[in-house]
Amino acid sequence: MNEPDRVRLAEFEINRMRINYQLSIVAYSILRLKQLIDDLSEWENNVRSM
Repeated sequence: MNEPDRVRLAEFEINRMRINYQLSIVAYSILRLKQLIDDLSEWENNVRSM
């Protein structure tokens, strides 16, 4: 494997790792948002039952 190919492969790996990291942040944010929605729904139900 020549030098330009190694550089290209390294850049590809860096981009792949960056994308995986960003996807994990998105997945975590979605889970947090879902938990917030569940908490708000529970709060709404508690307020209505007063």
